[in-house]
Parts: sequence; structure tokens; C-alpha cells
Amino acid sequence: MFNHVHAVVPPWIFGWLGVDVFFVLSGFLITTLLLREKRRKGSISLRGFYTRRFFRIIPVYLFTVCLYFVAVHASHDFVKIGQFNAALPWLLTFLQEYRPAAAGNIVGHAWTLGIEEKFYIVWPLILIFLYPFRVRALVCLGVIYIALLFAPHIYARS
Repeated sequence: MFNHVHAVVPPWIFGWLGVDVFFVLSGFLITTLLLREKRRKGSISLRGFYTRRFFRIIPVYLFTVCLYFVAVHASHDFVKIGQFNAALPWLLTFLQEYRPAAAGNIVGHAWTLGIEEKFYIVWPLILIFLYPFRVRALVCLGVIYIALLFAPHIYARS
């Protein structure tokens, strides 16, 4: 939050820290929900999980994008209109982090939602694959952790 308002903050508070904490909490939440469903029903319904995530996030997100559309076009600022129109395909496909520089930074914060949506697709599959086999789970998570340590930071923008 401090990063977005450009406030003077202690040196130990980093802007990216809030995003990391958000993703950790989000991962904890969806893992808890999936494990609770597994315990209660004996299995996990991916269709149900993805349907719930869709209706929790997509309608509000699309409404927000529509509000930006109206606001940008009502401004009659042709630079902003061009940037928004260039960004729109990336926004609608949740690939915000890959959009070209010509798309400007309108709705720039949507990259976190795109990452979260990808996480929602992948994490339940990993959890279902790893859940019943503890040794395999630890080995796979270790390999993923090591790969992430040595992989270049693919989301860094210069």
C-alpha cells in the first residue's frame, strides 16, 4: 500500500512484500478450501472449484475493465484510448504481465490478478497430484523449489 501512495517508509518495507504476502495467503486459502472439501466429500471437484473462482473474480473484474473503458473513452485522450485498446486483449486473457509497452500502464495492477488466475489453474492440479503420496510430494515440491531458485525472475520488468 505504501508503494502505491509513494509514501516515505522504513527501508525494511518493500513494495513487492505485499504482493508476496497476498499470494502466500491466497495459496493457503485455496489449499485449505480444497483439503476441507476432500475431507468432507472424499474428493475434490475441480469443476466446482473453478466455477466458484470464476464467479467470485470474473464478474467484478470485467465490470472494472468496462468502467475503465468508459472512463478512458469519455476522457477523449487519444493516447490513453490507444493504450487501453492495445492493453485490452492482454487484460481480457489475464496475460497482463506480457503486454507490450505500447499498451501503457492503464490497469497495470491487473498483472497480479493474471498471476493469481494462473495459480488457481495450476495449484489445485499440483495439490491433487501430490496429496496422497507424501514422499513423491516432498520430492516434487523440492524440485519445484530448486527450479524457482535458479530460474530467472520471469516477471521482472526493466
